[in-house]
Amino acid sequence: MRLAIKGSGYTSASKTEIEFLNQVLIVVNDQGKIEKIINQHDDDYASLLQLAKSQNKLVELSENQYFLPGFIDTHIHAPQWPNAGLALDKPLNEWLNEYTFPLEAKYQDLSFSEKVYDNLTKNLVDFGTTTAVYFGTIYPESNLVLAKMCNKNRQRGLIGQVAMDDPDMNPEYYLDKSAADSIAKTKRFIDELQQQNQTNVIKQTPVITPRFLPSCSLEALRGLANLANQYDLPIQSHCSESNWENGYALEKYGKRDATVLDECGLMNNRSIMAHGTLLNDSDLNLFETNGVTVSHCPISNVYFGDGILPVKRILNHHVNLGLGTDISGGFSPSMYDNFHKIRQSFDWYKGI
Repeated sequence: MRLAIKGSGYTSASKTEIEFLNQVLIVVNDQGKIEKIINQHDDDYASLLQLAKSQNKLVELSENQYFLPGFIDTHIHAPQWPNAGLALDKPLNEWLNEYTFPLEAKYQDLSFSEKVYDNLTKNLVDFGTTTAVYFGTIYPESNLVLAKMCNKNRQRGLIGQVAMDDPDMNPEYYLDKSAADSIAKTKRFIDELQQQNQTNVIKQTPVITPRFLPSCSLEALRGLANLANQYDLPIQSHCSESNWENGYALEKYGKRDATVLDECGLMNNRSIMAHGTLLNDSDLNLFETNGVTVSHCPISNVYFGDGILPVKRILNHHVNLGLGTDISGGFSPSMYDNFHKIRQSFDWYKGI
């Protein structure tokens, strides 16, 4: 036993139920994981409480303090943290080229990467986000710095080596040289992060991360899917985020972007697809069948997107749903702020 915490708190019992834990004892083991939660009426409650006190390992919450599970932010663009709350005045395709890509190109500078990522991970942990799913940049070394800052600030990070190889859709200064380059850099990042994890207190997870359909060739998408299967890794991207993105997929491939991603092998029960504000019933059936999760980013979807996610329709399709802040399309790192906005989503689509 490394630590025991005595107090009251709340946790989710199911998708629709919240459980109140009254003056329980939470026992944390030497690996930093919760080993057991002991209720007042359990036989070993008194003995473990006394043991923790005698070993000076007991933390007692006051009457007006409560514990909560750490928040899981399922969609953050880590390099865009300096732009949070700025430059939301343009459609997505213009916004990327004018603001996003020039900023992300700066992360070749590893000292800049460390400064930003240290500040970002500290802020998120202060807001209660103990697990974060990150888009990084196209630079493996910078993404390894992000992993180090997650470990330093005691956050569990799922970190994506961003792939974007289509020369017609990405700026020349911020681009993988080819599909083979995207795949090779992703593999190098995975291998080096696994090596780094040997000394990390908190193990960080590499994530297969094609930016989105317009940024990537089919060759890159298929190669990344092979890596996901080879290493049994999570996958993340964007799907049905905007009218422009939807239109691109239909014009180039004659198919919805969800269908193209699925045909490339990127839609499975390890996949997180951000936004999804324009998903139709066919898309949702695919998500449900394959076990794909939607990352709902309420602030970004409300203020910056081309629609509000129909939350009730997503849940009625039995599709997994997570919350994300979408820094910097979302201006706030606080999951509380996004909880407030998700209520608007329910009200907006009331009755669907």
